[in-house]
Amino acid sequence: MTERHNTDIDRMLAATAAEYEGEDRAAAAEEARESTSSAVFSVRLPPHIYEAVREAAARAHLTPSALIRQWVSERVEDDPGDRDLSEAVAALRRDVERLARLAPPA
Repeated sequence: MTERHNTDIDRMLAATAAEYEGEDRAAAAEEARESTSSAVFSVRLPPHIYEAVREAAARAHLTPSALIRQWVSERVEDDPGDRDLSEAVAALRRDVERLARLAPPA
């Protein structure tokens, strides 16, 4: 390998490391804010799922931790349980809004 190629690789590695450090700092700050009123779960994910979550979080401008919390909250809120029609309609609206965000722009 050439020295230039090594320098390019070093630059890419440094950028990736900085990105992960930034995510870690943001997640730590977020967790510190919530630590007084939240429970902590440790979840193991296969690498491809972890990477998909990280990419989805980046697209949503969230930390992976915040996105996972959002997904879990939505799932718990969407559990039909004993909810009435107005709650079901509200859940349907959230689903439609979520799908609209996923649709490519026309």
